[in-house]
Amino acid sequence: MKKAAISIAVTFGVAFFLFFPWKIEHYEDGGTVTYSSLTYKICVWNSLSGKRDISEIYYFPENFKNLTELNDMETLDEKEEAHVMAEDSDGYYALCRLIVATYGYVEEEDCFVSDSGPRLHNLIFDGDTEELPVIRWSEDFSLIIPHEVELGSITVLNEKGEKVLGLDSESSDGKYFSELPAGTYYVAVEIDRKGDYIEARDEYTYSVEQYAFCLKK
Repeated sequence: MKKAAISIAVTFGVAFFLFFPWKIEHYEDGGTVTYSSLTYKICVWNSLSGKRDISEIYYFPENFKNLTELNDMETLDEKEEAHVMAEDSDGYYALCRLIVATYGYVEEEDCFVSDSGPRLHNLIFDGDTEELPVIRWSEDFSLIIPHEVELGSITVLNEKGEKVLGLDSESSDGKYFSELPAGTYYVAVEIDRKGDYIEARDEYTYSVEQYAFCLKK
């Protein structure tokens, strides 16, 4: 009986030692908090430039990675599935994706190569806007920016391709579009998407993308 009690006490002691979150850290990225034990780490994400209001658990051995490494654990395929969208009370709208710049790694030559593609104003000048989705303005219109990407800017062009409004990364709720007079506009939401980390060069691949649509008021 005594031996069984000792065995139970040891088991509980080891379990407590392995699973109790001994280390709690608060980060100045907007309020992210981590709770770390020897077997797992819980991240309560609240980053101003990334994940917000999301709790995730990482098990051994990922629990020994730092916050940056955990944030970069998503694969490139997962990141490519995250797209900017628009929404209003009628539903969600897929936007036209334009790859305007890429910075990729060529393993055979051990070098980075950059490339560029057309932007929204190029499509307007060329009269090639048929593929753009047309969205009717409403007061509850807003843009959905995935946490996997970083919003750079939002540019509003008129039918001649001239810039009539430039918005920063704090304007994705769509309220600033209400300042536009009635008419037809073309909108480009530009984002930066981080790709693979190339350890040998200590550098990331990335792409710059525009999500474009036609807005009618």
